[in-house]
Amino acid sequence: MSVFIPLNLLSINRFTNFILSINLSPFNKDIANPKVAILLAIFNGVQYLQEQLESILNQEHVAVEVFVSVDASSDGSEQWIEEKALSDVRIHILSHGQRFGGAAPNFFRLIREIDFSSFDYVSLADQDDI
Repeated sequence: MSVFIPLNLLSINRFTNFILSINLSPFNKDIANPKVAILLAIFNGVQYLQEQLESILNQEHVAVEVFVSVDASSDGSEQWIEEKALSDVRIHILSHGQRFGGAAPNFFRLIREIDFSSFDYVSLADQDDI
């Protein structure tokens, strides 16, 4: 099943500005602890989430914040990530309950809704990227 996301000019401009704002060379700045926004897409991935988040949140020499978009899941993913976010202020969950149909629409949503202006880098992570 293919999912097509309608893009309007405003979305395209915002996405283009986002892409242009990403600093792809770590040598351009002298940053001791760069701020990294991690965009995490989740769908029925509760079995991966503990290891995935530990891997992300235990990174050294970076200040990470995780922004989560959860596709409506039936395995408890939504409840698990909600509980984890209560104990770690670096985890931010976008409102959920919708069915997006895949990782790409989840990432597009995160890119549209997150303000990256205070971050040095942005990273994308699926629930099972460990």
